[in-house]
Amino acid sequence: MENSLLPALQNAVFQKDTSGLSIDATSLDLEIPVALSGSAPFFINDKGKEKKVFLLITAIPMAGSTLLILGGLASHASYLAVYKTRWFTHALSILSMVESWMINGTDQWYLKPSVWNAIPLIANQDCSPYYSAVTTI
Repeated sequence: MENSLLPALQNAVFQKDTSGLSIDATSLDLEIPVALSGSAPFFINDKGKEKKVFLLITAIPMAGSTLLILGGLASHASYLAVYKTRWFTHALSILSMVESWMINGTDQWYLKPSVWNAIPLIANQDCSPYYSAVTTI
């Protein structure tokens, strides 16, 4: 994570000073059956210079809707707005964005069991060989 984002997060948590952060929460009238949280960078061209912008990402599914939360540095608020404008054009582009987060942005995501079990190849397959790195304590 970007060095300057961590101090802003620490200030928000320990000093109750959120002025260094930009947070955008959007409720969608679409239930995306995945919960996730993490961070991912994206790149933006700012006056001919490529900038790496770190984004905090969260998806919280609810009955009939999904809450998407984007966060970053307050100084990057305009970049977050560009990111949101790029992806929040259509339900399929939002779904594509969330899928991209699942692949590129975080290992911390969870599907509703009913969705997972409805995938024919998954429901009828023993996935235990894929979990060989998991240790039960």
